[in-house]
Amino acid sequence: MKNKYIVFDCDGTLVNTYPLIMETFRRTFKKFLPDYVLEEDELNSFFGPSLRKTFLKYFKEEQVDEVIKGYREINRSLMPTWIYAFEGIVDVLKYLKQHNYPVSILSNKAYDMIMLGLELTNLEEYFDVVIGYEQMPEHKPDPSGIDVIKAFYHTNDLNNIYLIGDTLIDIKTAQNAGIHSVGVTWCITKRETFESVNTEYIIDHPSELIKILEE
Repeated sequence: MKNKYIVFDCDGTLVNTYPLIMETFRRTFKKFLPDYVLEEDELNSFFGPSLRKTFLKYFKEEQVDEVIKGYREINRSLMPTWIYAFEGIVDVLKYLKQHNYPVSILSNKAYDMIMLGLELTNLEEYFDVVIGYEQMPEHKPDPSGIDVIKAFYHTNDLNNIYLIGDTLIDIKTAQNAGIHSVGVTWCITKRETFESVNTEYIIDHPSELIKILEE
């Protein structure tokens, strides 16, 4: 096993769920808050935070569980025709597996929804462990999810853990945990935005990750 540990975010990093999530939020708001008009900037801000944190901005505490349940039902119904792996991701995951890299997922998304997405995109075989919303003590950008992954691999070698993600929440998580941060530009976050928070590595294509790991 290689001594570099690769931790991927899921949505927007491995799989393109951007159109899926946008449409799910639109339909969720239409169902639960039909008179509210969602702006594009608002929709973009929903990427990264947990659903609970997002919906608490719009709904009362006692409503949030019902809204989350509705969101997930809509998301699940749309997922089979809306989700796909980003170009180049499968090739990189195959390379990492062939070269015995420890590979995991850390996401603020519900575990069962992550696994459904991996199943639909045929990616589930590439990961040693998947940490979703329910498996971490606190959610990203809190670093406790990284602690769960460190415990799984029995390592505390911070200098050899890389967190790859598409949002500033992922970068902040890596920085909070004291590990390497890798920002990806193939979803919605631009290079300049990653640069503004001192992201250690910024890549425009999945294949560039291999160059970083093989340095």
